[in-house]
Amino acid sequence: MSEISRFQFLAETGVGYAYYAKIEYKNPGSTSWKRTGSQCSVSLGLTKDVNLYDISDIKEGAEVRFFMDVKASSKDRTASEIFIYKKGSVNYAKYNAKGNLISGPKIQYKGLYTYENPYATVVENDEGREDVSCFRFFAKAGIGYAYRVMIDYRNKTGVTSDGKSIRPVKWQRTSSQGTLALGQIMELDLNKVPEIKDGAVVRFHLDVVWGTSATASQTFIYYKNSKYRADYNGKGAVRSPTIQYLGRILGVNRIGEISRFRFFAETGIGFAYSVKIQYRSSVYDTWKTSSKLCDMALGQSKDVYLSNVSGLKDGYEVRFYMDINAADDISANETFIYKNKSTYLAQYNAKGTTGDPVTVFQGRKECVDANDPNARVNSFKSNAVVGIGFAYGMQIEYRNPISGTSWENSWHTYTEDGTVCLSESKSIKLEKISSLMEGALVRLKIAIKVGSTKSASETLRYSKNGKYLANYDISGPINSSKIIFKGLENNVGTIGIAHWNSQTDKFENDLEFVNVEGGRDDPHTDSAADNDDEARYSDFGESFTAYQHFIDIRAGKNSSNDYNGYSFGINGVSKGEYYDGNSITDMAKKRGKDHLGEFWSTDGWAGAITDSVFGGRHTTDSQLNYWFNDEYIHTPGKDWYRHCSPSVWNYCYNTTDKYGLIAQNYPLAEDCGKDNQGVPYSVFPSVDNLGRFWYEKFLLSGDCNDLGPVLHAVQDASIPHHTAGFMGNHHSQYESAIEKYYNDILYGKDSSRKNIFNDKAIAYFKKWRSSATTASDVTYSTDLNKVPSKSWRIDHLITWMAFQAYENYKKYYDISVKGKANRFSNGQFDDSKCDSAYKYALDDLLSKALAMTMLVLEKAKEEFESKSIPSSRKVKKIIFKVTLSATETSIFDDMPYYLHVKHDYCGGSLEYRMNILNCGSNVKLSNTEESVNGLSYQRTIDTSACKIDSSKLILELEKGSTKAKLSPSDFEVSYVTEDNVEHSYSGRGESYFPKFEDSKKVYESISKKVVRKPRPSRRPATSSRVSARKPTAR
Repeated sequence: MSEISRFQFLAETGVGYAYYAKIEYKNPGSTSWKRTGSQCSVSLGLTKDVNLYDISDIKEGAEVRFFMDVKASSKDRTASEIFIYKKGSVNYAKYNAKGNLISGPKIQYKGLYTYENPYATVVENDEGREDVSCFRFFAKAGIGYAYRVMIDYRNKTGVTSDGKSIRPVKWQRTSSQGTLALGQIMELDLNKVPEIKDGAVVRFHLDVVWGTSATASQTFIYYKNSKYRADYNGKGAVRSPTIQYLGRILGVNRIGEISRFRFFAETGIGFAYSVKIQYRSSVYDTWKTSSKLCDMALGQSKDVYLSNVSGLKDGYEVRFYMDINAADDISANETFIYKNKSTYLAQYNAKGTTGDPVTVFQGRKECVDANDPNARVNSFKSNAVVGIGFAYGMQIEYRNPISGTSWENSWHTYTEDGTVCLSESKSIKLEKISSLMEGALVRLKIAIKVGSTKSASETLRYSKNGKYLANYDISGPINSSKIIFKGLENNVGTIGIAHWNSQTDKFENDLEFVNVEGGRDDPHTDSAADNDDEARYSDFGESFTAYQHFIDIRAGKNSSNDYNGYSFGINGVSKGEYYDGNSITDMAKKRGKDHLGEFWSTDGWAGAITDSVFGGRHTTDSQLNYWFNDEYIHTPGKDWYRHCSPSVWNYCYNTTDKYGLIAQNYPLAEDCGKDNQGVPYSVFPSVDNLGRFWYEKFLLSGDCNDLGPVLHAVQDASIPHHTAGFMGNHHSQYESAIEKYYNDILYGKDSSRKNIFNDKAIAYFKKWRSSATTASDVTYSTDLNKVPSKSWRIDHLITWMAFQAYENYKKYYDISVKGKANRFSNGQFDDSKCDSAYKYALDDLLSKALAMTMLVLEKAKEEFESKSIPSSRKVKKIIFKVTLSATETSIFDDMPYYLHVKHDYCGGSLEYRMNILNCGSNVKLSNTEESVNGLSYQRTIDTSACKIDSSKLILELEKGSTKAKLSPSDFEVSYVTEDNVEHSYSGRGESYFPKFEDSKKVYESISKKVVRKPRPSRRPATSSRVSARKPTAR
């Protein structure tokens, strides 16, 4: 007997007659038939459906049959066919009435058919189905019409044991998601349609306004993290609409909607530029460029509202276009969707030089209006825009609540310590105001040092758990200052962790390479008198900071009992590299560097150099290091340094001879590559140093965003090639393959393994969080199989993670090991070469990486929250005083200093730019305090939001330029603790202010003890493969 869940009855005109349809049934366990009342009346020409699941008396598994009650005759009939009732069956039995009332009515069985039973499910193999998370719709003028957008969907309800998806058979349909008029564009983010769940099958349904409707033939799987979008247009006429499928687009929808941009031109690392916006109606149209919207001078920040861009419409795609005077203009890589009512903005900064400009995307931020009834602020921020010419203090005015709807009549005033001067910003966390109550009305007030006070016009609501920061620009002359409200920005720190994790690869001002032309000169100036060395932060579209994301376990520990980072000439990368189907040619072409593509082409230089330089092999590491053989890293201590490679200082952990180690690890270069010179013979810091710096910075600042780079370090340490020290050897192909493999586990064809994978990661996490093991140091040969613990130092946890990844590299990627099959063929991951042992190892490594991420987050939270400092030791501000001669006063602004606030000898630090005159919170002391030799200035640094213990306080004063001549003896340093007691800072143990003195490297402690360090000796040559003159086809 066949299973059914429905009957269908008809009475064909001319051959039938009217009747009542009844159902006879025999429930499981019953031996007799029962009959229902009439389920429907079937008239001539009509068709009626009877759903068995709507009849409460009939139980699942019952035997059922049709009983025809003829209206005008007593000759009723019972069908001969018997079926089994199954609620989830997609089958229905179809019957017709034939014959006539005189000769006798007859039942005609027309067979079994299928339908979309809402209770039916189907097992589907998702192999080969394309994923999307977004749709974009067009109604192009001239060929289309207005229509409503609806989405058909079938949500995923389960997974079979073999990984197939279970979904209902019946399609559901959303309500209208929006109406497109002619000429409009609409983007629909499926993440914002609550009824559609992750893993659903979806399709587009077009409902024509004043017409008919149509359904797209394409179906997709919706995954919330998919990077793809499907585009459609409506064509034809309203009575005969046609859906035009425009294709599936990669990555365009990932950034999101915005209504404005925010731009910075940061002093010291950027340059002046003009802002334009490019826009287009679709990915198939050409970009249009707006007229100039504003000019950005150094030190400025400005907002550009897209509603002011002529020709720009809702739904258009937009991007930032940087217009640089006397240089090539550039477009930002990121694109957004313009929505006039969006509460988000995109933030950019400019870094580098006009000759090598970089647009730095700093994130997409929520920024709502002050009158939003749901907005609650927890912080204020003010920015002293270049051009104001005066110092001011920040104050907060507030009126506490009396009841839920009324507040005190008079304003209270809280005055923040310190001042805000030219190009500076200052933030205040409102919870520090002890008398401020939950729900109070708050507003910003500024106190001009040589003028009056002024309050902002916006009155906001305070909540300790509020998620917004009120952002203001302060500008205008003293006698007519302006407080410009820039919006409420989402200030929940954890939102930024993922963003700053991804941005760690793009820290453009982290590391500066200097390309030597002729002879070494100042790379930051351009004049006819020098050789015009070139300072750069990136090449091939990638930031040089990536050189600091390796830890070479393969090479073993160095003489300091630590692992090095990336180093071509020192660690012997050249001995372990092999041809990987990639080359500098491919990298150049991918990044649009046509001149490089021509240079490396087989008809050009490549044929000559591959034999003489690379031994006939296009190996990625050799080619890159040949390309950079006449470049050096601009580090502290080198001539013309201006704080252009801050990461070199931050990620160096030598506490006795920091300058000596830096000089040894980063040798200078000449305009022709030689052994022991430049980038190929530099030793970069290991990725665990990067992670340690940002982790310890978080312990001081409490800013969750600082954990983003820490997690990036954990994840890079889980990549096998990062732990073997190779840029090449299928490195990039592996990362692409692993991303796809991981996405397949969580969202794609291998989604059945998602729970298994997660359970494994959680099991590791639980085991490690309860572990009591200790580690004063970690070594690959002895600690590979040791169980990690939260008590371990952060850099030891990252290094241990690297041990696991390097073990994976040795087993599966090092083709120099005899008998190991290479799992890549012509640059592509080859699944056929991946046995079950490999897939288990890959799963295990990914699970450990996820577990380590969770362990580090929990470790950071517990360590920060458990850090209790008594008020007599908690540092709330640091005060510097300096006396300058008249000559020093005139040149001091060109001599930046950088104060690093540290705990003990940890690497993490809070950094403050210390220009004494026009930058920084500096107060010129009164005339009675001016010395006869010059002027005295004071700088106060607010550290009240940080957790700094005076008993562990270490201050480092880094000179940001070799022009900086002041010594620590010129500074008088003190700090104020939370109990409002001021203490003189005299240093602790080996604490010091490092300083430059011409080209010599000197350590000088706060007690003026000077120790001169010997110049490091030249290393012996290790390779000649990168030692040759590099052609100047650049």
